[in-house]
Amino acid sequence: MGSTLIDMYAKCGGHEEACRLLRDLPGRDVISWGSVISGFAQDGHGLPALELFDRMQREGVKPDNVSIVCALKACGAVGCVNQARLIHKEVIRNGLIKDTAIGNILVDVYAKCGSLEDSHKVLETLHVQDIVSWNALIAGYANYGQCGQVDQCLANIQKKGFKPDDKTYTSILAGCSHAGLTEQGHFYFNSVEQNMGNLPGIEVYSCMADLFGRSGCLKEALDLLYSTPNLPEIILWKSLLTSCRTYKNFDLGKWAFHQMCELDTQDAFAYVLMSNMYADANIWEKVVDIQDIRSIASAGKKPGTAWIKPEEKVYKFNVNSSSSPLIEEMQGKLLRLGEAIRRSNHLPELDLVCDQAPKGG
Repeated sequence: MGSTLIDMYAKCGGHEEACRLLRDLPGRDVISWGSVISGFAQDGHGLPALELFDRMQREGVKPDNVSIVCALKACGAVGCVNQARLIHKEVIRNGLIKDTAIGNILVDVYAKCGSLEDSHKVLETLHVQDIVSWNALIAGYANYGQCGQVDQCLANIQKKGFKPDDKTYTSILAGCSHAGLTEQGHFYFNSVEQNMGNLPGIEVYSCMADLFGRSGCLKEALDLLYSTPNLPEIILWKSLLTSCRTYKNFDLGKWAFHQMCELDTQDAFAYVLMSNMYADANIWEKVVDIQDIRSIASAGKKPGTAWIKPEEKVYKFNVNSSSSPLIEEMQGKLLRLGEAIRRSNHLPELDLVCDQAPKGG
């Protein structure tokens, strides 16, 4: 019963409750540990997941395949390549490298951490390769702008009888977008239907819209939105609005904002972006108008959470929370940091805190 409750809380994001139950559970086994580790890893909280993985082993509980996969996923999320290498050695020592899920996640972790040679080596040693493992390697090469290696991987995929899927091309286009390779990304996008045998999914269109937007090709991004097989989804309008803010295109930005509001009046992202766009231009009356509309629509924003691990101890912080016992020390350090920033004449670009915005020009 205890393990079932732990699993339920972990899957629902109740990490503190899951940890409390785990702490009070007599005879903790790898399944109960794995549930909590998995919950943290799935929600992107890599450091606490790795802390629990280490603690589990210190208590003499041997990790199983599931907990190893979760720990490796956490390594990829926070870039802990050295920790991943230690786990990799244990995997080899225990003969688990034949497990497809472990092999694939190792390829993915090394690729995300920029250890592309290690990622490729692991892929070559896998007993069973599939499109998942190749997609992970392709994503790594694409993120680091190595289009030649991407082309080679695509050729190898086809030689081995695999067919590229939406994940393949979202990885490629996302990489091209971050590397600023607009023409190369457009080439890959145009080859999707030929290589996949069907129209791309909405995620592929979204990546291409982001690629156009990042490079300032806003008209091309808008044309792409209206070329989708169905009506543009909100994720596409989000991408366009983000780019409109970057390039200060108010007319197109307002159009994208209204389209987002028609699709979902309670999407906080739309109001924040449009508000910040006006704030960048010091149009404060419009900022207030957007916040009034947002308030009427009850478009709230979930407070952010961050985790840090100084000196082997994990700390959790929530936005607008003052409950930490270290709050006074943290505020003091922030004040000193602010003074140092001002002395260096650095002017940070701060997103608007709308409630504090002055009215009028």
